Amino acid sequence: MSNTRYIKGVDVSSTDVEDEVLIPFNSLGGATPRNQLLNSNFDIWQRCSSRISITNRSRTDDVATVVTEFEHGYDTGDRVQISHMSDTEYNQTDVLVTVVDETTFTYECAGVDESTTAESTGHTTLLTRLSLTVEDQAFIADRWVGLVSSGQLIVSYDDGVNIEQTNTAYSGLVQVIPSRYRTGSTFSISLKAKASTGTPKVRIALLEWDGTTDNIDFTVVDTWSSDPTLETDWSYAGKSDQVTMTSSYQTISKENITATGNNIAFVVFTENVGDTGKLQIKECQLIEGDSIADYVSPIVELEINECRKFYQKSYEYSTPAGVISEKGKLELATSFGVSNGNIVGTVFIDRMYRQHSVTFYSSQEPPEENHWVVSTGVNVDITASNEGEGSFAIVNDSGFSISTSSLGGHYVCEIDSI
Repeated sequence: MSNTRYIKGVDVSSTDVEDEVLIPFNSLGGATPRNQLLNSNFDIWQRCSSRISITNRSRTDDVATVVTEFEHGYDTGDRVQISHMSDTEYNQTDVLVTVVDETTFTYECAGVDESTTAESTGHTTLLTRLSLTVEDQAFIADRWVGLVSSGQLIVSYDDGVNIEQTNTAYSGLVQVIPSRYRTGSTFSISLKAKASTGTPKVRIALLEWDGTTDNIDFTVVDTWSSDPTLETDWSYAGKSDQVTMTSSYQTISKENITATGNNIAFVVFTENVGDTGKLQIKECQLIEGDSIADYVSPIVELEINECRKFYQKSYEYSTPAGVISEKGKLELATSFGVSNGNIVGTVFIDRMYRQHSVTFYSSQEPPEENHWVVSTGVNVDITASNEGEGSFAIVNDSGFSISTSSLGGHYVCEIDSI
């Protein structure tokens, strides 16, 4: 399915102004040539969510200790929102994490929202707010993925995007273009960048992926240097010179690139941002054609719609997953008996790229995963079936006969990889 629709326009090059032509018009709000990058000016700023299985949580003197089943991936000093854990419901914002070891971290937890009872099993959802800490293979909702040779990469929004590095000389950002969004094999790329402090260096490149279509390895870099060596299945289609940044915005571009791989990707490689440096990037472009075009700001509302293909909820986006809000709760009424394995309703959603996963939440407090509540007050096990880009069906998987009752709750749709 193409991402291009058509509108009627007038061919001004024709002497007959009555002639109507079809002009390709991108759903993100721009006429040909179309910028294929989503969130190209970093206008959309979303939270990065991690759902972690825990083996133990306890609290002593207003400090909570969380032991995770697998490596948690956080660094001391990361700020996160603790939104849900096991059957304890609270919404503790702006928590400063202190790492004990790779599977243990602590945070201050003074206040009535915290339970003092230790938990031996469950999950916690941690959301990084405002600035995002992104690492290799960390897939975020607006599809920009951070690359870093070591240490930490801090990305935040100001004029474009700010990149700050710690303990590393090299980093980058990459965005992969889904195969269905391409129609040609000739591309041009560009961005604007400057240094608020320091003299970092920037190179941009168009990469090709020769592995399985739309099943991308986000490691990308095998050996970091001023001209990085790429991982298996990744190769350079074209790249710019490396440019040393100044305090004024410079345009970096590479035109007339031929790329025929199964996927293509726009990548920004940085060097020597430094512990106290700051690099600002904006107006990233990847367009089909042999020359670059003037940057046109996309319509933000339409870009948000595109981003939501990757994460959708039945309730307001400002509400973290696992915190139940009455707003958006779905009620599916039936007038006939429904027993084990039957569809009780279909939910239509915004189009999502690739088949998604669906998690259900019951609408009572505390919520239960993969349960919805029957109007009689009974929690019913349910699953999703017939999952597609535009809808999914709700199936009663418990053998409970719903009869004339209604079934209600919330859902979250996620796509784990591009």
